[in-house]
Amino acid sequence: MNTLTGFFIGVAIALVVVLCITFFVKGGAKFNSTLIFVSGFVIGMLTLYIKVKLLGF
Repeated sequence: MNTLTGFFIGVAIALVVVLCITFFVKGGAKFNSTLIFVSGFVIGMLTLYIKVKLLGF
């Protein structure tokens, strides 16, 4: 389970970096679309994490 937790933390850090780069380089409209993508990705990853924890893998 530690590998899975580390993976999700790594993905979260990568998504934060993508948001920061988009905000400072592209700005406005691109940041909003990237924010929508990242929020959907985080919801999906959180759902997968909870599912795996409940199944006991």
